Amino acid sequence: MAEHSPQPSLPTAAQLGSPRALGVVRLSTVTGVTTSPDRQRAAILLCAERLRLTLIAEAADLGVSARQTSPFDRPSLSSWLQRPDAFDAVVWSHVDRAVRSVPHMSQLLDWGKKHTTTLIFAMPEGLVPHPRP
Repeated sequence: MAEHSPQPSLPTAAQLGSPRALGVVRLSTVTGVTTSPDRQRAAILLCAERLRLTLIAEAADLGVSARQTSPFDRPSLSSWLQRPDAFDAVVWSHVDRAVRSVPHMSQLLDWGKKHTTTLIFAMPEGLVPHPRP
């Protein structure tokens, strides 16, 4: 039986001085010219900065349908959702990057409540960058 190396320990919110956030990028269809993952990352980063969150990692599920695949069944995100103590919040650029069905949203909300994890949908069209002091 193969041995698995232990997961690296991630700093706690207290060690970082701010809540830890997992950024999540998802795209159903990947093409050679798509810019959506980069736009999603930019929205997540802007949201995290505004909310004073420390992004600790990214879960990227490219080529995965949210309509057909629950967040708990996605290759990258599901492994993070099994480690809820590793972060304090999860950030998506839009609601539709997280889920596309009411049952999946209900599952995600129940998970967030159970693990006291904040679920954040950045909605970047409502965010306008402001100058830094």
